[in-house]
Amino acid sequence: MIIFAMLLSSELMGAPMNQPIVEFEHSEVCFMYGASAEVYQQYGCTVLAWGPTPTEASRAATREAGVMAFGSVGMVTEFGRFIDRFPERYREAICVDVHGEPIRVPWLWDHTHKGVPAYWMCTNQPVFREYLRERVADTAARGADGIHVDDHLGTSGNLWHGGCYCDQCMSGFAEFLGDDVAGDFDFGAHVRTWLEDNPDKAEQRWTWPYYHEFQVFQYRAAAELMAELKGLAAETAGRPLPMGANAGVPSVAHLSDYPSLDLLSCEVAQHADQRRPSSGVAFAYRMAEALDRPVAATAAGYDWALVAEEERAGLARTWIAQAYALGHFFCAPHHQWCYNEEKGTHWYEGPAEEYAWLYRFVADHAAQLDGFETLADVGIVVAAAAQRQGKRDADQLAAGLAEAGIPFRVLLGGDDALPCRITAEELAECPLIISPNTEQLQPEDRALLAQRAEDNGVLPWSDVDAVVAQLAAPVAIEGAARAWALPRRNPETGAVAIHIANLDYDPEEDDVRPVSAAVLRVDASLVPGGATQAAVHRASPQPLEPVVVNLDRAGDEVVVELPELGLWAIVEVG
Repeated sequence: MIIFAMLLSSELMGAPMNQPIVEFEHSEVCFMYGASAEVYQQYGCTVLAWGPTPTEASRAATREAGVMAFGSVGMVTEFGRFIDRFPERYREAICVDVHGEPIRVPWLWDHTHKGVPAYWMCTNQPVFREYLRERVADTAARGADGIHVDDHLGTSGNLWHGGCYCDQCMSGFAEFLGDDVAGDFDFGAHVRTWLEDNPDKAEQRWTWPYYHEFQVFQYRAAAELMAELKGLAAETAGRPLPMGANAGVPSVAHLSDYPSLDLLSCEVAQHADQRRPSSGVAFAYRMAEALDRPVAATAAGYDWALVAEEERAGLARTWIAQAYALGHFFCAPHHQWCYNEEKGTHWYEGPAEEYAWLYRFVADHAAQLDGFETLADVGIVVAAAAQRQGKRDADQLAAGLAEAGIPFRVLLGGDDALPCRITAEELAECPLIISPNTEQLQPEDRALLAQRAEDNGVLPWSDVDAVVAQLAAPVAIEGAARAWALPRRNPETGAVAIHIANLDYDPEEDDVRPVSAAVLRVDASLVPGGATQAAVHRASPQPLEPVVVNLDRAGDEVVVELPELGLWAIVEVG
């Protein structure tokens, strides 16, 4: 169930809010695209994240099923609709690279409209902004419960692809630089002149003069536009409307506008080509948690293309279990976008019999999911500037901790394009702090970290193996080849729920290998005092009754003998 926060009317139309206006529960069951009321009910759907522009029929379906429906507006995918709306002016909005060449959307290479390729449109151009405002206002007026913005980065999303250097971007950037440059400064012309003397730097954009400032300008422009659109939606609807976007964690490039977002409904890369569950997803979900934003995840287009081609529903189920065990949710694979170089865009229609039972488990076990928070002693300090420079120490550390069974949290230090800071309270909540890229933090965050180091508990950084070797897992599983044990606690009741995600995936069988006999060893400090038993809830195609097990205390640990486990189980204590 989604809980709306109360807002003052003055906040309704204003600048981006750091606090989300809705609170999503951990047991949400989310669809990306629209379906019938019958299908929603089959899965127990509560949220439609990438819904269509509302119609009488679509609203009837979602209301019958009790689904909160976001209506989608596309900054990239609606190029054809934009061309039809402004047939005489659309060319004004085409993004161009530093040499003035139009930029096409790489993953829409197989798309055209009336003979026009899928060009990237510039969100700094007035005509395209007018189009987006019309679309958001229309979607809100038609009764959407929220607004989802697809490819929400707009122009800033193609920085990696060489843009945008249109007249609006150049004049806006000159204004952004202010007194640092002459009033008639043309960044594009400046770079082209520089490249004549530095031709070997053509593909190394980070070396170009003023390029960092140019990135900051584009990311801030994108964030300001999202805040404007959120205010417009609220003004149109006469009430606050939550906003979602495919803000792809863990990429910091996708997070500059997070204050305007209530839901990160995005692709989280699953690396399906490895044909095993990925450890990297833990970092993605913890990054979102650091911003106090839930993730309604899906896999990348490449991932779904492999699942569709090789019929690997069992692999996709491991992605779903990981997401919920880590405190977020994963969109039901009812209708999923696939992409690869051979086929371009195509679709995966996930069979309900392969997935619906897993989502029914989620819905039926809301009591073990909702209200529970990550329980972890270890905090990874992530420097946004380091991530932006391609340094992946934090990513690798997170994957190493996940594989070693050591729960962690992320403390995210922003930069001049990501408006977030680490707090002293966050640092104090983590007994152990690891900061791989301290030198890339903002001065205020470095100062807080230095103060925290004076109280001990900040582990020196060298490499992943050295750090992991110093740590002990608070929950360990014996008898399982590859399983994550993720403790979560309800701060109001004190109850603990330990999620066991069995990631021992057998690519030959397209399923996880069952665990016939396993022992859970839990640090006694995690177990509520006086608890003598626990209930084990197991996800299964055929619903299973919870199994009550004894908690045997042995010194500083509690030992639990587990029943046979399949994909995912929740051990409920207290």
